Amino acid sequence: MTRVALLFVLGTVAGCGGARITPPPSPIDPVPAFVVDYGRHSSVLLPSAGDGKLHEYAFGDFDWFALNRNKWYDALDALFASDSAALGHRTLELMEDPEQLADAAVARRVLTFDVPRERVDRLLARLDARYRKRLATQVFNRASSLYFVRDDERYTWANNCNHVTARWLEALGCRLRGSRMTSKFKFEK
Repeated sequence: MTRVALLFVLGTVAGCGGARITPPPSPIDPVPAFVVDYGRHSSVLLPSAGDGKLHEYAFGDFDWFALNRNKWYDALDALFASDSAALGHRTLELMEDPEQLADAAVARRVLTFDVPRERVDRLLARLDARYRKRLATQVFNRASSLYFVRDDERYTWANNCNHVTARWLEALGCRLRGSRMTSKFKFEK
């Protein structure tokens, strides 16, 4: 990759605005869903049915995200030569206040919106199965308080955590416009 291309990609990761979210209008059997913004990284928090729990799922490079190999020079390997992706998971108590949730998750901000319960249940079942499939590779990261497994999906600069979060939002019935490169998701006006 040329230096110009590298500078373009790094500049894009650092500075672009994020995708604009339009939640599904008038969802049937609505439940709150959350996008968590950690600065450069994003994830989703989804309520499971009946147990008062929120399940956070996150995607990233395994070495960087799960093993904390995240010096500046590790970023190039993660973005352009990732050996393995990670799927992270943790459970939090259900709370609907975005500021309280951001504090509990140690995040910069949390966006909340309503989506159909059926779509949440379907996405949670898919992510739970994906996580359990690789349970033998599970590690715990104290810095993020997430458990990680190796994931089959490929991690690259063009398929990072924010791209994956955007696809999960679409699975919940949201429409997205704009760059999915960064964690700076916002609601469409």
